[in-house]
Formats: sequence, C-alpha cells, structure tokens
Amino acid sequence: MAEFINILHSLDVKSCELDIIDPVENYKMRYKEFKDKAYKYFNEEIRNKTDLLFESYFNNKNMHKYVPTVIHGDLSTDHLIITDEGIGIIDFGDTRIFDSAYDFQWAYLLGKDVLEKILKKYNKQIDDYFIDRIVNFYTKIIPYYGVVYASEVKDNELLEKSIKEIKLLK
Repeated sequence: MAEFINILHSLDVKSCELDIIDPVENYKMRYKEFKDKAYKYFNEEIRNKTDLLFESYFNNKNMHKYVPTVIHGDLSTDHLIITDEGIGIIDFGDTRIFDSAYDFQWAYLLGKDVLEKILKKYNKQIDDYFIDRIVNFYTKIIPYYGVVYASEVKDNELLEKSIKEIKLLK
C-alpha cells in the first residue's frame, strides 16, 4: 500500500488535469453543508463540538499549509482488492490535488500502529502538522458525512450510528 501511495503522491500536479482543492474554501463549504443538513439532528452539545472542530481548523493556519499532491481521496479497506497475485486499489472517483495526509486517514482508523508502519515506508516529506491533520481533523469529520448521507437516503440506522460516533469524538 505504501508503494502505491508513494507512486501516486509522486505524480506531477502540473501535468494532471485535476481540480486543485483549496483547503479553507473546501471545508467552509463542507461546514455549511453539515450545518444545513445535519444540525437539525444534533443537540446543543454536538453543535458546539462541531463548531469548535471547524473553528479550530480554520483558525490554525498551519493546518492549511501543505504541498499540493495528487491523492486518491477515498482510500479505505473497501477499495482494496486482495488476490493471490497482490493488492489492487479501486475507485479513483475522488482523485484530486490536495493534502497528502488525507490519503492516510484509513490507516489511522485501523490503528495508530498501522499508520506508523505505513508512514515508515512513505518516502515523501511529512510536515510538522501532517499527523495532526489526520488525527484531529480528517478522521473526525468522517461521521459528519455519514449524517448527511443518512439523511439524504433516509437511513435511520446509519444516522444514529454516525451521531453516536460524533458524540464519542474527543
């Protein structure tokens, strides 16, 4: 997996016809979407927790500083095909130019030790806030996407699960 990420993150962003994502504008848009679609399901405590999460991200300029990189954008165990011949990666629909740290949230969700093993084999530069972005923002916003999706498809089980995950966030 690290080999794949190394190759992907080595692609020349200038030669790729991909969207370059501005982190602040992207998450301002997401924050508004979460407020518009998810806040109606949240109590005051969760709303305050959400506001603090996003305000902390917006106010810490170091969280927005990274070298724009071609990323997969949706790496997860759901997008791995494992055979006797090796591992394949699928679903490149979210590929874009963004923060390389974003491609490592799946590893952190599998465990800090998994992230550390992958990063030992990662041959690109890791800035001082790389891990912080993964641990304290990218992985924390995942359940918010679940709330929005669950509300759109009217999946009460997923809605409850996602809200429970948000409640557990520290």
